Amino acid sequence: MGMEDRVSTQPEQTFQILDEPGVCVLVLDRDMQVIWANAYASDLLDARKEELLGCDVSRVFDTHLVPLVQGGEGVQRLITAICSGVAVPRLDLPVQSAHGEEEWFTCSSQKMERGPWTGMWVLRMRNVTDWKVGSGIRTLHRIFHLIEADDLPLEDLLAEVTRILPPGFRDSGRIGVRIAYGDAVYTHRYQKTPWKATANLQVEGREVGCIEVVCPPDSLPHQKSAFTAEEHHLLQVVADMLGRAIGRSENEKWHRLFARNFQGIVYQATIDLEPVFVGGAVETITGYTTDEFLTGTVRWDAVVHPDDLPRLQEEIDSLQAIRGSSVDRIYRILRRDDTVRWIRDFVWNVCGDDGTPVLIQGVIQDVTDRKQKNEGLLSANRQLQVLNQIMGVSASSLSLDELLETSLIKTLDLLDFDVGLTYLVNPERTTALIRSHHMVPGKYLSRNRVIKIHHWPWNFIFIAGQPRYIELRNRPGTVEGGVLTSLEASALACIPILAESVVVGALFVGSRERQGLEGEERRLLEAIGKEIGSGVLRSMLHKRLEAAHRETNLYLDIMTHDIKNAENVASLYCDLLIDILEGDAAGYARSLRESIRKSTSILQNVATIRRILQESPDLKPVRLGHVVRVELDRIPEVDISFEDSPVEVWADDLLPEIFRNLIGNATRFGGPDVRIAIRVEDRPGDEDVVVAVEDTGPGIPDEIKETIFYRFQRGGAQGYGEGLGLYIAGMLVERYGGQIWVEDRVEGRPYLGASLRFTLRRVAAGERDG
Repeated sequence: MGMEDRVSTQPEQTFQILDEPGVCVLVLDRDMQVIWANAYASDLLDARKEELLGCDVSRVFDTHLVPLVQGGEGVQRLITAICSGVAVPRLDLPVQSAHGEEEWFTCSSQKMERGPWTGMWVLRMRNVTDWKVGSGIRTLHRIFHLIEADDLPLEDLLAEVTRILPPGFRDSGRIGVRIAYGDAVYTHRYQKTPWKATANLQVEGREVGCIEVVCPPDSLPHQKSAFTAEEHHLLQVVADMLGRAIGRSENEKWHRLFARNFQGIVYQATIDLEPVFVGGAVETITGYTTDEFLTGTVRWDAVVHPDDLPRLQEEIDSLQAIRGSSVDRIYRILRRDDTVRWIRDFVWNVCGDDGTPVLIQGVIQDVTDRKQKNEGLLSANRQLQVLNQIMGVSASSLSLDELLETSLIKTLDLLDFDVGLTYLVNPERTTALIRSHHMVPGKYLSRNRVIKIHHWPWNFIFIAGQPRYIELRNRPGTVEGGVLTSLEASALACIPILAESVVVGALFVGSRERQGLEGEERRLLEAIGKEIGSGVLRSMLHKRLEAAHRETNLYLDIMTHDIKNAENVASLYCDLLIDILEGDAAGYARSLRESIRKSTSILQNVATIRRILQESPDLKPVRLGHVVRVELDRIPEVDISFEDSPVEVWADDLLPEIFRNLIGNATRFGGPDVRIAIRVEDRPGDEDVVVAVEDTGPGIPDEIKETIFYRFQRGGAQGYGEGLGLYIAGMLVERYGGQIWVEDRVEGRPYLGASLRFTLRRVAAGERDG
């Protein structure tokens, strides 16, 4: 059913908005026949609606209007203008009422220019009798011209009406006016008084404000009412005019708002989806013009992408049925040039007085760029997730083969490929050998397990270091097409694996379903190839490091073994020389033996450091007093006091090195008369045991107490510490989970000796039992 059919079958619902009190309204179709008339028209023309509907306008005027008009020239001019397609802005006619009284009517005609009513006519005859004979007509005429002024803002219009309205009333010099619209109030000579007349401002049946006219009580002392019926009527007419002006302003403001600040489409449609208003960036977004939508040349449901249309129809059903419904949806449209755009459509319904939806309006915004950005973010997030998993494989792989195998399986699984293999280039850089493969047909493996990297098409990947993407649809009958056929794939990506900018291999992944690989997949595969290359490089560097470590240890073991043998022989000859020689010669032999002893001690320290760095601690309960006693038995010539302790600590067989180095430093630099005391501070309940090694030597200055345990740090002018001994002691204490530090033996007097203190973790009874 077309719009004209609906208009003819439901005229009351369609044109009710045109009804105005005191105004005769006729609607003519394109054939100049009456299709709707309001109740006032029936009264004025003294005819039933059934007599008017379907009649030619000329016949209606000849039969019902001409007899009432004094002189028919005016009616003829009106009919001639309408039949000629010329609008009549205003024509005053004197009409004899049914009571025989003369009344004046202002006639106007307007041709509708938009929507499904384009080409139809609206005729209005407004009763202006009182205006003609009194000041009311002048007041309304001035207000009418203000309303029709396109460049006058609504707030200025309302303020001006408060000043124009008083002359339409008696005692106009004392009349006050107050207009309230929303939160705004406009007044002129207004004061509160019981002598007032009010009329509501209404827009589409909803009250938006009121207009109030007041008169001082002392101005009409002999009147029972301050205002006449004509004045009340004048006020109501002004209120109706302002209500229509406010409604028009709200709509225009809404339309201008979107036209100025909203780069999209704003629209209104009947509940049956017939467009009433379409504005904004219509052609920019859809490629179609506004007129094509308004005239029905293009329907919106023909623009919506077919895959999204069923969902939209369900949402439209709710808008047509449920009061106050709104929908915010994103869907695709097909532009005139067949390109696809994503739009956001926020639509809501407007209901009539009975709560039934009568109008749908909404706004449309092109969100294609935003949609693409969101999809780009999702794509980037997916790429990061894939790369993170590949990076995890690269970092956790224990060998090169494990890296290549696991990363290949991960790539195929995460990116949904069917077949894959990795090649590594041989050291001579002449061939590449398969190191891992998955779901590769046997016929490919038998022919391509080893490939020559300088031959086409492999030189593009292995020599030039460029990725290559092969698609069966583009390579029929070629060498590359044969590769795809042997792999039983329709698309193949060949990604070089680079380590330090050198191609060391390649990753091949293929699909049996895809006909080609898109830009996103290509970039992700190339990033995976770089990450695998980083893993290969780490593996190569790790192998080099292991080889260098083994080589270093070999040299160190050889040197230590040979030097120890040489030192043993040298020490033996020194002992013989000391027994044979006398005097200065014997002293020289003793000095030589001491130097040899120092060299042996250095070798021992190096061996200890190697054990600390290379071997993980295997801690077990060790009786502290027993360790100290064994060390004291090795050096009976030194004055050392120690009170035995039964406490047990967590340590290993390197614990004696701590006491050996601390006692050795004290005896070497404390002089021949140095006295050493070892004390164990065993406090019940404490987790740690504090051990102190104190001496009566030269002490340690405050400025180097913090650095004495650093590597090769010597003890200043007094020469306390040779560098490695205290460093080893510090390493071992840290190995056992303790701390080591230096204090003065006598607080505040560093020159009276040092107290080297360290902690060890006590073995609790429950720990030993466990």
